[in-house]
Amino acid sequence: MIASLAPFALGLALLGGASPPPALVATVREETKDDVDAPRDAAKLFHRADINGDGLPDWRVDYSERMAWCGTGGCRQQLYLARPDGTYALVFDAQARSEFRMRKTREGRRLDLEVHGSVCGEAGVEECLRSFLWTEADGRYVEIPNRKGDGRLEGLMPLVALDPATYPKSVAAAVAQASQVCEAKGGRLSDTEYAVERTPDLDGDGRSDWLVDASLMTCVDAKDEENGALEMDAGLTLLAGPGATQALFLPIYAYVFDVASRPATFIAVDIGDDCGGYEQPACPQTPYRWDAAKAVLAPAPAARGQRSE
Repeated sequence: MIASLAPFALGLALLGGASPPPALVATVREETKDDVDAPRDAAKLFHRADINGDGLPDWRVDYSERMAWCGTGGCRQQLYLARPDGTYALVFDAQARSEFRMRKTREGRRLDLEVHGSVCGEAGVEECLRSFLWTEADGRYVEIPNRKGDGRLEGLMPLVALDPATYPKSVAAAVAQASQVCEAKGGRLSDTEYAVERTPDLDGDGRSDWLVDASLMTCVDAKDEENGALEMDAGLTLLAGPGATQALFLPIYAYVFDVASRPATFIAVDIGDDCGGYEQPACPQTPYRWDAAKAVLAPAPAARGQRSE
């Protein structure tokens, strides 16, 4: 999501130092106008931030003073990145708990969070720490091991909604293929917002890759659009390498990413009725690593069949 401001607004922010751009304030005011607990002055939610160290004034919008915008996952936080052309890009829009720390490290500009336990595959009240590093090549935050060194991601944490207009052709084609599967069943694909995500770098080129998870799409029954939903067996597709080509397709939906390795490791989890539950053995998992010669994600031979923790 991009908030376009006139270049003079950025100049005023640079000169004034402490005042957020009027256009950004207006955006937040419009978003909160119907809230009972909306602030009289939306500018008070803004704080100067430094996302990428380029000297331009970035902004954090902290909703923690208004409990109506908070929940078990914490309070809504937004980060707007200033661009040299006078525009601002929304690069973070999610809930965070007590920890929301931005800092400069040897690796670069880092963001440490505590979020809802479900993001880590745990109960909501359990501690869940996530960390991100700003990557200029992608213009986004990418996940790294958290401040305790844990790089196992039980799922991806979307930071901003992706614009379908920015999908590579191969990603758009994977979505179109899922739509065809839905139509063949007599349905209509109505929701793909959460089915497409950027992943950690899987092929070692320093850029994020792509995941299309058909299990998160909604296939509406054309004969009963209000109540009918059809099952789709379109599977999970990972796209990486030059041109974001298909690197792996699996007819499963459970997965983990391990960002402790570089490039990251994708781990497929084989869910069954006899594993993964209370007092049951862990489900088998298969790690996949990038095979540069074949430009695919291939099972890691030495680790195949490894059990999850």
